[in-house]
Amino acid sequence: GLKVRTQPSTDSEVLDIVGSDQSFDVLEELDEWVKIDLDGEEGYLFKDYVNVGAKLDEALTISEVMYGAGVSDVRMALSNFAKHYIGNPYVWGGESLTNGADCSGFVKSVYGHFGVSLPHSSGALTGVGRAVSTSDMQPGDIVCYSGHVAIYVGGGTIVHASTPSSGIKFSNVNYRSPICVRRIF
Repeated sequence: GLKVRTQPSTDSEVLDIVGSDQSFDVLEELDEWVKIDLDGEEGYLFKDYVNVGAKLDEALTISEVMYGAGVSDVRMALSNFAKHYIGNPYVWGGESLTNGADCSGFVKSVYGHFGVSLPHSSGALTGVGRAVSTSDMQPGDIVCYSGHVAIYVGGGTIVHASTPSSGIKFSNVNYRSPICVRRIF
């Protein structure tokens, strides 16, 4: 065992004896000693027997680095998947990402690709997941409007099955006033 001393000196009282595999928070590094926190008490270990390392913050995912804290890889995968269908047709009542979908059918099919079952109704989608504020929107969130629904993809942009003449497209999230934002992931 390694002796934990009350002062940075081999002549000082032994506070405790600790195992070589234990780790402690370092309070201060001195020339030959390390001051540690030993269960709320300050103690000193001789530096020659200690490996001092840094405790790193929790790592961020690439998605969090690129798009902000809390944005998971699955959110970005869902957003990117939805973008693949830009330009495809709008079909009222449809759920086909390639042959045509209406707004709620588009959201239902995109989420379905990720194993999430959602209703095919813009009104029903206002009650799925949990509510988040428009200021806290993240890619993959569902943006609900009066009688319409879309997927937020970041940067103030949504992807949605808009109209029979424009099909699936990008729009500014505020092209209409959102009534709520729902978070599934």
